Order: sequence, then C-alpha cells, then structure tokens
Amino acid sequence: MAEPLVVRPATEHDVDALVALTAAHRRRLAGWAPRWWRPAAGADAIHPLWLGHLVTSDGPVARVVVDGAGAVRACGVALDQGTTWVVDDVAADDDGAGVALLRAVAERPALTCVAAADVAGAARTTAAGWARASSYWIGPATGDDAGPAPVGPFPSDQGDGATDPGADPPTSVPPHTFGPALGGRPAGDPLGGGSWGAGGLPAPPVYDPGGTVSVVVAVAGSDRAGALRAALAGAAGRGDVLVAVVVDVDDDALARAAEAAGLVRSVDVWSAPPA
Repeated sequence: MAEPLVVRPATEHDVDALVALTAAHRRRLAGWAPRWWRPAAGADAIHPLWLGHLVTSDGPVARVVVDGAGAVRACGVALDQGTTWVVDDVAADDDGAGVALLRAVAERPALTCVAAADVAGAARTTAAGWARASSYWIGPATGDDAGPAPVGPFPSDQGDGATDPGADPPTSVPPHTFGPALGGRPAGDPLGGGSWGAGGLPAPPVYDPGGTVSVVVAVAGSDRAGALRAALAGAAGRGDVLVAVVVDVDDDALARAAEAAGLVRSVDVWSAPPA
C-alpha cells in the first residue's frame, strides 16, 4: 500500500526540491504560452534566491507535500496581497500531491493561477475544491495609436478619468492576482466605453516577454469591444509588448471581444472554496 502524503511547512532544507519542481513547471509554462512565460536568461539563478527568501521569511506561507520516503512531490507559497492571498509557485510531479497541496491552503480569500492549457493542473485544482473565477486573455499590443488615446500617463494620481458618461469607473473588477494597486485606474478614453488598469509594467524577474506589459482589469461602457481595441492601441503607443485583459468567468461578451481582438485565453484564475 502506498505511504500517505503529508503536507507540512517548507524549510530551508526543502529549497533544492522546490527549485527543481518549479524549474520543471516553468518549462511547461513556456510551452503553453511562449511569450508570456518566456524564461528570463538568469531565471535558473535568480529563482532559487527568491524561493529561499520566501521559505525563511515571516509572512509568506510555504508548504510542501512529501511522500512516505520523504521526497518532496509538490510545493506552493501563499503570499498576502492585502485584500487576498495569492498561492504562487505551485508545482507538482504527482497529481495526488498537487491536490493535497491545494486542499491544505488555509488562507482566505485565496487565488491561484493555472495555465489555460494545463488540463492536468485544472483537474487537480478542481479536485481540491477550487473554482475558476476569471481568465487572463493575452496578446500583442497592437493598433493605431492615432485613434482613441490613453488618458495621460497611467496609472495617475492627477484625477484623470474616462470622460464618456457611458464609461463610469467600475465598482468592482474580476478576481485577479496583479495586486490591489490595479483596482480601477482609468486606462483609456475611447468613444462609448472605457478600460481600467495599468501599463508599462515589468515582468517578474524570472520571465522575459520582450518588454513591458499592460494589464486591463475592467472594461465598461456601451462599446466595450471598442474600448478594448483602444486599450490595445494605447498599449502599443506606450511601447508595451503585450496586453493582459482580466475577464470574469461569466463575462462571455468580453471574452468574445478579447478573442476578436486577437487575444488568447492563456491563464485561468481559481478561487479557493470557503474555509
């Protein structure tokens, strides 16, 4: 009979195992979304230092799943973003260990990301009781930036905002893992709609998409498809290379607009079940 899996806090003695698991997972991610998750040249040197910091610091909650022989089969780190916890660096070489890891996450509310093409990862996350809450539709920043322009440099604390009455700032945004600072800043002023988010964002040090990116957390107004096209054009005008649009799981209209704009559903955001 197989030995039971055990979930426990990660220690500095587990860092080498975490490095191996997450490096293998990064290679899989690059296969699913080669531009978004393109590994940076120094990723294999930088990430072990970051993992070591997370495991030994107060605040982050690092966990591992070990088998009966003591081998680490899965890992993940819960990070407090203030309004929610984000479970990052989730990697597993065993489906059962991956399910056990996610079931053990006690922090609430909590989100985690799974590549949209990761069928096994989605199955593990579902089995652990998590539910898909939103998706990131990602693609190149394209468009004629002579059209509707961004409202000044953004995000901005100067009171800039979408001026179209049909594009009032959203009262809420879909769940995402980009942090509370991207809660609803005006990103564009297209005719009949508006988008909110931030541009000029650098990728995490372990990834290299080829430049900065724009993240759109909400699209509102009477012409959301036009607002989305304007957001892509504005991103291109700023020199961003990619745009990621957060689309709620139930927002079929925005998903269709994202697909029509050339974006691809690349990342799914999953929400932990109630504690």
